[in-house]
Amino acid sequence: MTAVGHRIVHGGTLFTAPVRLDPAVLDRLEQLTPLAPLHQPHNLAPVRAIADLAPALPLVGCFDTAFHATQPHLAQAYSGCFQVNISGSRITWSIRDTSHSGGLLGGVSPLEMQKAQ
Repeated sequence: MTAVGHRIVHGGTLFTAPVRLDPAVLDRLEQLTPLAPLHQPHNLAPVRAIADLAPALPLVGCFDTAFHATQPHLAQAYSGCFQVNISGSRITWSIRDTSHSGGLLGGVSPLEMQKAQ
């Protein structure tokens, strides 16, 4: 084994691409737990466990929110795929799963997706 990839639900606006997971990054991801309290702790627990078992093994995090965070603001607000709640400087996403990125990138427009529902 040369590395381990981890799916992590929330990278906030800090992590919008895959990132090497080190103690500093994990601490920042822990701070995002209020944005996804049911998922974030369970996503980070295996990262810490593997880091303890194999400290030299590279760990990489990929974030469900990364795709949406890099979209234009109008696309971020499109409710057919997810909802955005902006409160002050806090942005939360309600995302069903990462399959939405495949649907949107596969040439299906948000309007076509809405008509299909």
